[in-house]
Amino acid sequence: MVDFMVKPKEVLVVINEDGEAVEEVIDDTETNSLYETMRETLVYLTNIDKIGVERIIQSRLDKISTDKSYFSFDRLNKLCWALGSISGCMLPEEENKFVVTVIKELLNLCERTQGKSNKALVAADIMYVVG
Repeated sequence: MVDFMVKPKEVLVVINEDGEAVEEVIDDTETNSLYETMRETLVYLTNIDKIGVERIIQSRLDKISTDKSYFSFDRLNKLCWALGSISGCMLPEEENKFVVTVIKELLNLCERTQGKSNKALVAADIMYVVG
């Protein structure tokens, strides 16, 4: 599910056909509905197995951060959208610890990322997770 997460309506930064980060404002009700269904499913899964969902997200982030052949902004976006969608499913101290770990990795990734536009994409993901 994490690998197929769709864009929530709050996300306004996307990659255009030239590979640049641009603001997008589209009210796509089909995508919004699909996001809500996926979010609800992830919330249920997280309530059933918090540790399992945490492991999946952490392992995907580790692979994105360390394997250049696996990395893509699309994968990173979907992972961050999935993480943001389960906000409030863990005890506050568990969630804070997990989110801090993820944010640290995302900040390291942003630091290693080349190009202003690419850094903006990682920063947008960081802001979505923090929000």
